[in-house]
Amino acid sequence: MHTHDFPKVSSSAEEYLLTLYRLETSGERAGSSQLAKMFGVKAPSVTGMLRRLSERGWVRYQRYRPPELTESGRRVAVQLIRRHRLLETFLVRFLDYSWDEVHGEVQLL
Repeated sequence: MHTHDFPKVSSSAEEYLLTLYRLETSGERAGSSQLAKMFGVKAPSVTGMLRRLSERGWVRYQRYRPPELTESGRRVAVQLIRRHRLLETFLVRFLDYSWDEVHGEVQLL
């Protein structure tokens, strides 16, 4: 996937994809109710987002089972992580931010 091919991802979808990626890479899984607690939202909001992510082909979602990233969803999550790291590096090298400042700044973009 080239940068110009990168799909448009809302900030909330980005948050879900990154969270699911981090959970998967750490060997953990979380169902809708655990995700709702993590995001500070109600379970129906999580279900709605998981359905939207499923419609885009990024998540396999079935009721009463923890969601899983598809290969496509994993690629998008990795691309998001790369983009964040590039932005963090730019802020540190060219705009004199410190490393402890950049994570919060990049999360807001």
